[in-house]
Amino acid sequence: MFHFILTGLAAGFLASILAGIFGRNGSSWFWICFIFPPAIIILLIMGEDKEYFRQEELKRQQVNEYTECPYCAELVKKKAKVCKHCGRDIVPKEIEL
Repeated sequence: MFHFILTGLAAGFLASILAGIFGRNGSSWFWICFIFPPAIIILLIMGEDKEYFRQEELKRQQVNEYTECPYCAELVKKKAKVCKHCGRDIVPKEIEL
């Protein structure tokens, strides 16, 4: 009996780690593989969640597209010349090389 529990725990922890790397829900995969350890093969076959990584890339691009207004500290586009929140002129920051 102890052997089955130990195998389930090991498979669950491994599945949880792999699920996190693949962009899937780690806690769900832990319990699935704890109860049925061969299910870890299904996780490996499914691979990474491409939609999750596409959304993460879009978030990173949006962060790089915006800057903080020096007057009101709200996010505005880097190309903006006037802050849409406070209406003040924004002086572009010089790029340091």
